[in-house]
Amino acid sequence: MSFGFRFPTQRFYQIQRLNPCWSSYICFVEALKDSPYVSRRVMRRSFEMLVDKDDYSRGIREQILKYLEMTFLKKHSSVA
Repeated sequence: MSFGFRFPTQRFYQIQRLNPCWSSYICFVEALKDSPYVSRRVMRRSFEMLVDKDDYSRGIREQILKYLEMTFLKKHSSVA
């Protein structure tokens, strides 16, 4: 059963293809902006899968994820 909590992976790749100079993180955020709703679990899993692991250390990645959760999950929950 799908509740629409999937990350817009195809949108990520489209943004990345159209903007080859952008980092994978910027493409991830842009795809996240277009998403009507993404769960915390899906956001984290997609971040780990799509954002280049060599760009950020593990501790920094965790801080970035916390920031994204505060920004995007709060935004989506206040709309509902």
